[in-house]
Amino acid sequence: MAGEFDNIHQGLTQLGALKILKSSVEELDSKSDFYMAASHLINFPGEDTVNGLIGFLQISSQDSSVLLAQRKAVEVLGRLHCQEAQTVIGQCLASKDIYMVENAAWALGQLICQDSAFHEQMISLLAEPSQNRRVLIQTLSSLDVDQAIPHFEELKRDDKPSVAGAAIAALAKQRQLSKDEFEKLSENLFLPNQMDRQSAVQDIIDARQVDLLADVTKAPVSPAFKMRALKLLLNDEQLEAPYGIDLVKRVILDRPEEIVVLHHYEDAQDPAFLVNELFCPDFSRCYLAMQHLVATDGQLIWPFLQKSWSDRAHNDYGVHYFFMHLFRFVDTWPDDSLPFIKELLLDAIQDLRPQFKKSPPAALLSLSMRFPDLFMDQMDALRSDYTNFSWQKRFACLEALGFLPQSSWPETIEPFLVQLVASDPEPIVRLKAQELLKH
Repeated sequence: MAGEFDNIHQGLTQLGALKILKSSVEELDSKSDFYMAASHLINFPGEDTVNGLIGFLQISSQDSSVLLAQRKAVEVLGRLHCQEAQTVIGQCLASKDIYMVENAAWALGQLICQDSAFHEQMISLLAEPSQNRRVLIQTLSSLDVDQAIPHFEELKRDDKPSVAGAAIAALAKQRQLSKDEFEKLSENLFLPNQMDRQSAVQDIIDARQVDLLADVTKAPVSPAFKMRALKLLLNDEQLEAPYGIDLVKRVILDRPEEIVVLHHYEDAQDPAFLVNELFCPDFSRCYLAMQHLVATDGQLIWPFLQKSWSDRAHNDYGVHYFFMHLFRFVDTWPDDSLPFIKELLLDAIQDLRPQFKKSPPAALLSLSMRFPDLFMDQMDALRSDYTNFSWQKRFACLEALGFLPQSSWPETIEPFLVQLVASDPEPIVRLKAQELLKH
């Protein structure tokens, strides 16, 4: 169903989107309108949407705007779990467009397709290196297609780590992994290519390898991937063990020195270069820069940080996140920077932009270190209505509270922790509140 990034064309109605899909290319205001309409229909599940998307898939056209939108239509039908679309989606497996094949295979997985002819077609596509064999493996595995197992055994030795990792994860559903296979999944977390590292996290999830979660937390990938793995693999009993909650803490705190980076500097780098490296899409380079920035005098960093913020960092969710942590890790900020830092942290805590959701917990941690009195105001807000705080923000509040001496806690804090232990809907938050009460 619809997610937080789906309803971005709020002025577009279901009727308007369906009308666009029935238009000719010449009638469009923009060639991207087909894609926009197909995407937006995720917000309107029902017969009219299904019929409109299926009808659009039956249009024969080589126009790139149509082909791109048809790929999206297949994805939307899969996300809406439209069983009546299974045949038309399955026919897309024969497309010459490898991206359409990829979306069709994924959608058939969402529909829990039991058509053996489509299964055989997907198995045959595993022999074609041009296809997205990773998605094909994942789909066949999710559908428990036994005929694909010999092919998984062969593909676990594939030269592409993302293919080999997916095959190993698929085999883990059928048998116990060997030591070598077990180590392969871990090794893939630290490959040079970031996409391979991200794929490795998903493979560990699919293989349900709880024992590899400690390695996941050290990998140079976005913390969003790590937290997803923890949430999917750790059950309540495992969370209650110190092992479980410590892994969650490690991801929330995200200390740069705990990350295994894959790059290094031959020579010392100046602060301007290090700040600019935080814009790099490769998290290994970002964490390497962070490791050096936290060891640099804040007086030297600040001019470059401030200029970077004004130029573009304020609107880059990756850099924004690292800035919020950096304010905590560095103690030597110039006095005249503190009012600006305070404003940035308070704004970040209230930021509701979905792509920036990693920043509020980081900002809360930094606020408690730099401005403990203001942090207590956040605790008051949490007590007043903690439903407005995501579980990550609630956990970060409690983790940040632990930074402060208990003698500085208001009298209201302990009863609130008792309340959280009894009633918070998130097990991780309950456990963190319980931990604070014990100390």
